[in-house]
Amino acid sequence: MNRRKVGFIWDGNYPWDIRVEKICLSLIESGHEVHLVCRNTRFEARKERCSGIHIHRLPAIRPHGLNSLLNFPFFFNPIWYANIKRIFNRVPIDIAIVRDITLSLTTLWAAQERQIPVILDMAEPYPEMIRAQLEFGDLSGLQRLIRRPELAHWVEKKTLRGVKKVFAMVEESQRRICSMGVPDDKVIIVSNTPDLRKFKAVQKSYPGIMAHLKSKTIFLYVGFIDFYRGVQVAVEGFQSVVKKHPDSVLVVIGSGGATTHVKALATSLGLSEHVYFEGYQEHFLIPEYISACDVGVITHFACGLWNNTIPNKLFDYMAMNKPVLSSDASPVKRILEEEKCGMTYDSKSTVDFAKAASRLTDPTLRAFLGANGRSAIERRYNWDWEAKEIQRQMQILG
Repeated sequence: MNRRKVGFIWDGNYPWDIRVEKICLSLIESGHEVHLVCRNTRFEARKERCSGIHIHRLPAIRPHGLNSLLNFPFFFNPIWYANIKRIFNRVPIDIAIVRDITLSLTTLWAAQERQIPVILDMAEPYPEMIRAQLEFGDLSGLQRLIRRPELAHWVEKKTLRGVKKVFAMVEESQRRICSMGVPDDKVIIVSNTPDLRKFKAVQKSYPGIMAHLKSKTIFLYVGFIDFYRGVQVAVEGFQSVVKKHPDSVLVVIGSGGATTHVKALATSLGLSEHVYFEGYQEHFLIPEYISACDVGVITHFACGLWNNTIPNKLFDYMAMNKPVLSSDASPVKRILEEEKCGMTYDSKSTVDFAKAASRLTDPTLRAFLGANGRSAIERRYNWDWEAKEIQRQMQILG
């Protein structure tokens, strides 16, 4: 195997992002050297080693507002371009991976001089994400003018022509990409499955509010709280659940633009003793929260975005033997039905949510579904599969 110097372009701060970490550490474990170029809105050190990853952060300039603007990953930002190209040339980089399309054209242009092959890691179909944010009201007036799906679609098509390979999350995303004229062998599925080593030592510690809810049937949502993620449907539907099953509670972990609205909704429905908001929690605590719950919840609206990507929380729930209650977004629904490890509901129906949630108050059913989910994780849906595929692509491009 040829040892390669891989440049990973990530448009956020690092640490931390679970997918970035898994891909980078898999490359390092395979013998490659990984250099991560990332944002720097937290005024951190420009260079750092973290778990073997060489981190190269953008320059940070005060005041904070100006720094945020200069660090912003526009489709083309000269600050990003200059820093990416400098790292590519100085290291020098052999293969580049860029996360999503926000910096894909910038990465392709920076790679041109030395003809560095670029892989697009398409965690989310960005044009569809903007459409979802527009549809469900997550963008303000100015953002609605600036963030246009038409521009994102143009960038996406141009990117797909320029990159050597595309990592797609799920089969549905792979089909979407190929429908745009991309050859089948150029699109590789690298999903959001868990590294099972992260779950082996998890103890049921009942962190935070979970310690006070041990006697309850705990439904747990983990993730951002935005309107297009549909948490409000679960909260409203939970009113019907507690009428029939008063020992049921919903715990929501995360934050986001819809937090205030969703909290107010829970209060207005008289759910203060049944819906609990834990706010943002550090990533290392999430397995402990999942271990302490009875049902893992996914609420995403079935739309162009969620029908073409998949949340890592699905596999995290399954890895912890938890049955999954999910909206009917295509990839999650497909896996739950194939593996018989959860139940789905119409993503916009509070009535349908309540019916499915009520069924999952049955401990016998939960145990059956949870065991099936764990079996599926051990058999197929684990990061070992994705790591092998990533390494295979490194060998092809090397």
